Amino acid sequence: MLPAVGAAAASLMTGLGALQGIYLGMLGFAKFIPESAQWWEKAMFFPPLMCWMAGLYQCLKVAKTEELTIYRHSPADIRQKLGDLAKEKQRELDLAFYWMLGGLMAAFLLVALRMKM
Repeated sequence: MLPAVGAAAASLMTGLGALQGIYLGMLGFAKFIPESAQWWEKAMFFPPLMCWMAGLYQCLKVAKTEELTIYRHSPADIRQKLGDLAKEKQRELDLAFYWMLGGLMAAFLLVALRMKM
């Protein structure tokens, strides 16, 4: 794995954890969800958390090592497998980033809707 991709995944995990902590604190301690809300209205506040959990999962897939079967005496095989692995890890990192953005958009939408309640 490329060190830059691993470092980006670690940073993204830190950011996702902070987002989840702030959001859960806002929901729990600030009484952000009205107690008089129906169950389906309360359930609307969970999609950001689900998006961020999916993002964390993708980051963990980036950080997880994988066993590669390579032929030591074939530089072309090594280059191809490492290139494929780097592309896969980058794609997983991109997905984690998109999950984070989706969760942020959902959270901002919910905050805006809550302000109108």
